[in-house]
Amino acid sequence: MDGVDALYALLKNEGLTCVVSRDGAFYRSQEHGIRPLMHWLRADPDFCRGGLAADRVIGKAAAMLFVYGGIRAVRAGVISELALAVFQKAGVEAEYETLVPHIINRDHTGYCPMETLVADLDDPAEAFARLGEKVQ
Repeated sequence: MDGVDALYALLKNEGLTCVVSRDGAFYRSQEHGIRPLMHWLRADPDFCRGGLAADRVIGKAAAMLFVYGGIRAVRAGVISELALAVFQKAGVEAEYETLVPHIINRDHTGYCPMETLVADLDDPAEAFARLGEKVQ
């Protein structure tokens, strides 16, 4: 997956949190969490269809959003077991540096609230709707 490796290098070199490429277009963000994905998906639900992504941290919420958007392959610095299972079920190629049981919140006091919010879901469209109620 040379494409995702190059994207991951771009992510690290430019201090990004998330980068997506599709058909020569690049979407870059330094925002934390799922906010950039939600913004891009709201603006264009097909923005990542068949594309590649690199992200510093991918939990189940981000994985569900990537699958909802039709991503083809991803590379993560850290990925949760729940997120990896989402990608495997959807047939999305996933590479990562570190696999963890759960994503921890920014305060290190518990699990990521977005991952917890979608923990009981299997449908990416349902996850997009539920996450959309929380993320403006």
